Amino acid sequence: MEYKAFVGIDISKETIDVAVRTKTMKDAVHKQFENNSSGFKEMLAWTKKQTGINNAETFFCMEHTGVYCLPIACYLHQKELVYRLENPYHLKHSMGIQRSKNDKADAKMIAQYAYKNHEDLQPTQFSGENIIKLQTLLSHRERLVKTKKMYSVAPKELSEFTGEEIHSYISDVSQEVIALIESKIKDVEEEIKKLVNQDDGLKKNYELVLL
Repeated sequence: MEYKAFVGIDISKETIDVAVRTKTMKDAVHKQFENNSSGFKEMLAWTKKQTGINNAETFFCMEHTGVYCLPIACYLHQKELVYRLENPYHLKHSMGIQRSKNDKADAKMIAQYAYKNHEDLQPTQFSGENIIKLQTLLSHRERLVKTKKMYSVAPKELSEFTGEEIHSYISDVSQEVIALIESKIKDVEEEIKKLVNQDDGLKKNYELVLL
């Protein structure tokens, strides 16, 4: 298949930096989205708007960052879109690309890498019934992360309207809940790793980050 647009994605814990370019664009354009299903949906709408090219004719490329890249990989898989989880070593050393401290610049570098190398890059494939289990675990993790964020923000919002005693009480309780949620997030991440290790297809792709 001949791809007409190329998307580079730099992934962090809470956000993804996305850069898109085409063969006719002089430079890639960039935008940041949340690292969750809502953010991924916005990303697809944005990339199509920027290029005028259907996402089915777009090649997505991202660095394999372990658990943080799995949500978007599953999302693209579900949408039947072509993507590549690339070995960080290859990204760092191919074409003299050097990682920067700027996520925007890194996303543009990955987009350029995809543009120049897509003909030699095999799309990543997640297969088997375990993909459904993986998506379920990732959705559960996303809900936990959202709940943690809610409890992190609440005490700050209430501080303007409550006295010091009430604010202190709510802050203490919130910290206890956050600690519990963080432990549950670690638990579900361990379950994700166990599931990945049980499936040769998932394990092969997941372990790219360790090469």
